[in-house]
Amino acid sequence: EELRNFEGVGQLLVALRISQGISQRELAERLGVHESQVSRDERNEYHGVTVERAQRILDALGVEIRTTVEKVGGQLLAAG
Repeated sequence: EELRNFEGVGQLLVALRISQGISQRELAERLGVHESQVSRDERNEYHGVTVERAQRILDALGVEIRTTVEKVGGQLLAAG
């Protein structure tokens, strides 16, 4: 699914966990936090998640996201 300006990151993180069959408890263990923290974060769709925290979750899930950066109007600035 395409993300625009970080909209939908929370839903993506939840979907990635579920698609891999990883429980909230297991993710919490991988992150070194209590299961209730993961539950609360997911219930709030990781609202306000920092880039660093999102990266920790992606690392715990063994997932890498590749990005494309474009200037509004379509001129490509960078891809990664």
